[in-house]
Amino acid sequence: MTSATITRWSAEEKPTLESIKEQLETEGVDYYTFVCAPGDSFDEHTHDAQETRIIVEGSMEYGVDNETHVLNAGDRITINANVTHTAKVVSTTNVLCLGASL
Repeated sequence: MTSATITRWSAEEKPTLESIKEQLETEGVDYYTFVCAPGDSFDEHTHDAQETRIIVEGSMEYGVDNETHVLNAGDRITINANVTHTAKVVSTTNVLCLGASL
């Protein structure tokens, strides 16, 4: 079983907060919005539930299964429950992100 799934933004138009909210609402997902500042990092941790994050603005790097993945605007990562992972802001600007527990 894969510990995490990454979906890259493939549409030609730049993602917006509204377009990503609409996508999650269509999926029936209850989401929350949060902001991370340049330099923010999150050491190894887990979540009790499957978690998804979609980057709206900025860039974050996630570490899962000894691999690193940089996510940019529109990219999505879904991490299975109880999977150890890290995250850090790699952009020089704030990261606006939508998150949800699935």
